[in-house]
Amino acid sequence: MTPVESATTKNILSALFRRKGKDGLYTRAFDSFGAWQQHQFCWRLRLGKDELPIIGSFEDGDNWLVLTTERLVWAIAGSRQQLRANAIDDAIMDLWEIRRSGIKKTEFRQLQVVTMDGSKFVIEVEPGTPLIGVWHVLRNLGCRNRARAVRS
Repeated sequence: MTPVESATTKNILSALFRRKGKDGLYTRAFDSFGAWQQHQFCWRLRLGKDELPIIGSFEDGDNWLVLTTERLVWAIAGSRQQLRANAIDDAIMDLWEIRRSGIKKTEFRQLQVVTMDGSKFVIEVEPGTPLIGVWHVLRNLGCRNRARAVRS
């Protein structure tokens, strides 16, 4: 991605997060974090030359998530994983699982991220409006990726 494309993507997806979701206690549009917290994210990621962080979620050192213009990186119970942003096809909130578990929708924390090759990964995000914001951003990113694949 060029620097202009990265900045445009960041602006669009950050605005979508703010419109459809809301900053929470530890999940926010990246620019809403303080300088120390931003430094902690960047230290963990080692951002590429034109890579820009969009959304961050930092519950603690073992449970965190960052979406950048180039990738989605997360850790659950200290186990770190990452996906290229252009590999994301969709994000699914498993409503049947919510219903089966007896957890209220406002307390649910998990999303399934589906890649273009059909692989599925579970991420955890702060429940409520932060989760909804991340869900909308990942779904939008998937739509962009599918449209790009059709044009290619």
